[in-house]
Amino acid sequence: AFETKLVETTTASWEFWYGLLSAYKEANGDCLVPVGYKVDGFNLGSWVANQRKAKTSMTKERLDKLNSIGFIWDPLEETWNEGFELLSAYKKANGNCNVTREYRVNDFNLGAWVHAQRTKSTSTAKERLDKLNALGFIWNLNEEEWNKGFELLSSYEESNGNCLVPYVYKVDGFNFCLL
Repeated sequence: AFETKLVETTTASWEFWYGLLSAYKEANGDCLVPVGYKVDGFNLGSWVANQRKAKTSMTKERLDKLNSIGFIWDPLEETWNEGFELLSAYKKANGNCNVTREYRVNDFNLGAWVHAQRTKSTSTAKERLDKLNALGFIWNLNEEEWNKGFELLSSYEESNGNCLVPYVYKVDGFNFCLL
């Protein structure tokens, strides 16, 4: 693998690789080349990963050329931002952030992204936590559902003088028998 990489990087010029990347961008609409992606035996994905690593030592000319075609320097950050924008749009359309696990927007699995935010909340950067909290993100759906049920039960008790809720009682779409 090392020998192949050495031959690829020494026999093809940076401009050649840039040309492959430009063609990929034109065909796919972005510069998010998968790591193992090859074009005619040339590992473009590996070259792209190497450009990201070399960003701080790259010449301004190369940096500018990559930026001019929308090169993504941090694909994880790009994906997070895309997920947040899609979740914001979902919230605007639906009034909540309760995306089902299977919910997709085009090729983006927003449901999986939301689930990942909930499961990684302890390692999420404060800035991201703040953005999600400002959006009204629900971190624990079970706790949220329990609290909603308790509020409705309290209201029922206030109106009826007891907590003997009929088995099929529903209010605001909340079904008590499912608890």
